Amino acid sequence: MPNTAEHRAKAENNEFFVSTLDNPFWDWAVNGIFYAALQYIEAYFATLIPAFHPTTHQIRDSHIHADPRLATVYVDYRQLEDESRNARYDARIEFTQADVTRTMRYLERIKAVVVPLLP
Repeated sequence: MPNTAEHRAKAENNEFFVSTLDNPFWDWAVNGIFYAALQYIEAYFATLIPAFHPTTHQIRDSHIHADPRLATVYVDYRQLEDESRNARYDARIEFTQADVTRTMRYLERIKAVVVPLLP
């Protein structure tokens, strides 16, 4: 299983990917933002003793909600997860730069909580 540093590096890589995208790839940017958030959360879970590696989105969601240090960003995380799912599967939805900006705010709130918890 990846360790904290590997999860954090993947999160930063996803953020870099998002920074390279432009119109018309806003849906991919939203996905990259969600997966950056997921990797930051996974980096935190890897710091726990014993390290925790959720095997599904549902298990991860439950642990985010139940963890007192992460509960404050549960809604932000779930919003990102929903937006990412829409970007992947709902062909009727067209994403814009405004959607990327909005979802980036969710990621920034998650990072503000998670990054200080990482070694």
